[in-house]
Amino acid sequence: MNVNEFILEDSIWSYSRINAFELCPYQYYLQYIKGIRSVDNAFGEYGTYMHNIFEKYFKGELNIFELEDYFIKNYYENVKLDFPPSRVDLKASHFEKGREYFENFSGFEGECKGVEQKYFFKVGNYDFTGIVDYEGIVNGEVEIIDHKSKTNKDSSGRLACKTRLTKKDLVFDYIELVDGRFLHREFIRQLYLYCIPLYEKYKKYPAYLNVNMCKENDWYRWEFNKSDFEETKQWAIDIINRIYKTEKFLKGDMTKDNYFCDWICDVSGFCKNSSKFLGVEI
Repeated sequence: MNVNEFILEDSIWSYSRINAFELCPYQYYLQYIKGIRSVDNAFGEYGTYMHNIFEKYFKGELNIFELEDYFIKNYYENVKLDFPPSRVDLKASHFEKGREYFENFSGFEGECKGVEQKYFFKVGNYDFTGIVDYEGIVNGEVEIIDHKSKTNKDSSGRLACKTRLTKKDLVFDYIELVDGRFLHREFIRQLYLYCIPLYEKYKKYPAYLNVNMCKENDWYRWEFNKSDFEETKQWAIDIINRIYKTEKFLKGDMTKDNYFCDWICDVSGFCKNSSKFLGVEI
């Protein structure tokens, strides 16, 4: 057993961990094999801030009429880092989109059963962990919600949610939402993995899965599908098997324009592909 395999044998996996490998194997190598500590960025700060506000609301620490004011008053204390250069002020635009979201926020249906609950579970023979943003009971059925502060783009930069598919789109890459739109599978896999511990808890699978696109002020909702659930579990197992077989962790294809390397990657300071490289290659 080589050093990499020895480290992997002691791993507790997560969606974010295997997704990091899909985005950029070299980022995965630095972060999870070499153990380089993650460094936050403006997008991460914004997402964490939004999650914290939702958590305070659902735990009764903030009333619904206080959310917009709280967001406004504490925004610049929580989102401190610089956003990438752009034709618009991204820090200001993120502020306005967040403010507008909470101005119009009307809560979620049903009874809240859990907020930011951490679970340990298995996918095949692999140990996993994950934090479910929100779980509740709606009309007697379990539902889960994941809060996302990202844009409606998949990792390749294409629209992830579409009103219709074109000849260029691979049908299998998308699922149909309850409103008739089509959503890329990249957005559904995390919640399908979380269906495993929720089934163990409630003795039934969630009836609906939801992604709260809070920055985009959009909502993705779909009915639980056993086939998509099984496909997601196999996807996770296949990625882990690929990681075990990888001998050289190379830069990912989606990083070719260096935007990801410079502004999103958690370990850019130790990667020579990034302009943020500190000059010490691991």
